[in-house]
This record gives sequence, structure tokens and C-alpha cells, in this order.
Amino acid sequence: MMVMHNIEEESSTAPRFPVATGWPDTRHAALTVFVVADRFAVFAEGTSVTTWSELVERIARDELSGPVRLLAGQGVSRRDWAWLGDRVTASCDEDVVLGPLPPEPLYRGDTLNQRQANVLIGDLCRIAEDRWACELVIGDDTELIQDHTALRQHIPGMLLMEATCQMYIAVTSRVVDARWPDIDFYMVMQRFRIEFDRYVFPLPAQLLMSVTSDRSREDRVRFNMSVTIEQAGHTCARASWSCQRIVRDTIYAIENHRACQTLAAATQPVRTQEVTA
Repeated sequence: MMVMHNIEEESSTAPRFPVATGWPDTRHAALTVFVVADRFAVFAEGTSVTTWSELVERIARDELSGPVRLLAGQGVSRRDWAWLGDRVTASCDEDVVLGPLPPEPLYRGDTLNQRQANVLIGDLCRIAEDRWACELVIGDDTELIQDHTALRQHIPGMLLMEATCQMYIAVTSRVVDARWPDIDFYMVMQRFRIEFDRYVFPLPAQLLMSVTSDRSREDRVRFNMSVTIEQAGHTCARASWSCQRIVRDTIYAIENHRACQTLAAATQPVRTQEVTA
């Protein structure tokens, strides 16, 4: 079930952006500027945000001067950031400072993705016995964002749903591998719920997960997980998952049996009911 609430409608008289547009004035104090992918150009119309192309053009025209600190937003990879560091060192004054490297996406096998570009989380780590954290990582070539029709400022909710899914896959895999490394489990999703409280924008965001497991049956492990997506000190979305990791041979047998049952039922003649006046 997907629930959307507590998002206030924009007033017809409210400004489109919360701050004035244009490149920030750095003449008097050091300012922070976030760098985002070109596809987030609508969001980048606000002060203290720039697109990748705009920044590159400024450097080429020798128009980037400090004091300013550049931070990576969504759609900017580690490779991009390393390239930018070289250009800033070669072309800009010492008052232009780059922030830390963007998070490193997980390997696609950890999230069961076919394409590395579609991995949406990175820097996964365990922060307590049953607590995990990771970063939201939306690459500029991520298929889901390329195919999405929304051209507003925020990250589409479908990407956030996929990110929470990838996190629970990666976390449960690590739990299983640590506790039962010799058993070949296959994951089966049972329940998913998400609630959105605030928009998530193309800036750094974190996912925090609590997870519990139960192996009351020899051939499976049950997991219950809750995830929050946080940005700039606010909780923006909350999701919960239930799934099982079932021994692969067992689940394959169950799936095949039910597939045969469904196919047999689907191929039966369709009975029509006569309609009488």
C-alpha cells in the first residue's frame, strides 16, 4: 500500500522556488553550492544549486571564484567529482573547495539489478546489531529517472520505493551470508508499505533500516524491516517490508507447482452465463 500525506499544496501566490534564483554572491562570505545532474535543472534554478553543465561552463570561462564550497548532489558520480577536482585545481583559486566524494553505489549483484546504472544506494554499513544505514545514489544514467515524466524539483516516489527495496535485498543477503553461509536461500517478498511525509530533493539523503529475523522453520528465514528516508534533518518517507528467504530448491518446487496449477486453470474453457430479460 502506498500512502501520500502531509504534503501541503502550493499557494497560487507562493514563489516557485524558496529562494532567489541565480548563482550565489560569494563576495562577502563563503557559501555552499550543490552540484546536481542536468536533469535536475528545475531544482538548480534556486540559489546555491548549479547543474553540472553550468558549473563546467563557468570553469571554462574562468568565472568560478571563491570563497565557495562545492558539494555533490544527486546525479554526480565519483568519477565526475574526481574530474572536477582536477579542473578546479588547475583553473580556480584556492578559495574554491570541493566537498567529500559522492557515495559509492553498491555492486549490482548486491541489489539483484541487471544494470549497474540502476543501483540507487551506496555506502551501506551496519551501525548497530539490527540497524543499517546507506546513502541514496541516483546516477544520471539511472533508467528509472530517464524514463520518468515528472520534471519538477523532487525525486519521484517510485525511485524512493526502489531504493528501499534494494536496501532490504542487500541487508537481508548480508544477514543470511553471515549466519547461514552454507545455505542457498531465495528471497520472496510478502508485504510492502510506504508513506511519504515530505518531498525528497536531489541532494544527499540517507536510508536507515531496522531489521529483525526469525528462523523458526528449517527451510526459511523471515524478516521484518522498517526504513526511513532522511534528508537535511527531516524524515521524508517511511517504509516497511516483510519477506522470507526460503531454501532455493523448496521455493522453486513451490513456484513450479503453483505455475502448473494456474496454467491448468487458465486453459479451462470459459463458462459464460446467459443473460435473460
